[in-house]
Amino acid sequence: MKQTIYKVFFIWIAVMTTSCASNDIQMYSEQQPLMDVREYFDGDIEGWGFVQDWRGKVVRRFDIDMKGSWQGDTGTLEESFRYYDGVTQERRWTLTRADESNFVGAASDVESFNFGRMSGNMMHMSYQLEVPYKEGSISLKLDDRLWLFNDGVVINKTKMTKFGLPVGSLTVFMKKIES
Repeated sequence: MKQTIYKVFFIWIAVMTTSCASNDIQMYSEQQPLMDVREYFDGDIEGWGFVQDWRGKVVRRFDIDMKGSWQGDTGTLEESFRYYDGVTQERRWTLTRADESNFVGAASDVESFNFGRMSGNMMHMSYQLEVPYKEGSISLKLDDRLWLFNDGVVINKTKMTKFGLPVGSLTVFMKKIES
């Protein structure tokens, strides 16, 4: 009986967490400056971030350098992470703009890309990422939300879940380097 109550409680928590987490990006449609994946991720960008576990404890910090280039509606974004514990990581995104508001993305450690949307000063992506963990890796669902501010600053908040339950979050501050 007690196990059944726990199961029902955890299922209810999972449903409430995921249903309350949806955030219609159309509410940002009038916000400025406008976020465009082709414009922002073209050229050099530097960033700083941290990873938090499900309790909110910062478990990793990192610096990131990004370089993007575009040919029409298809772009490449190269990311170089330098974690403060000495580990480095590289990721190469291929981004394709489908229309004025939508794009798709792919990278070697991205198992599936659900969607990429832009509205006003916000960009929202959802995808499944293979993340290094202990001696192997685990697959996490990432809900990525990026807001563009003045002077080329972006703040990125990412929720990470496994089986619908929160396992951590990621916060990144980015600055476009003007050449």
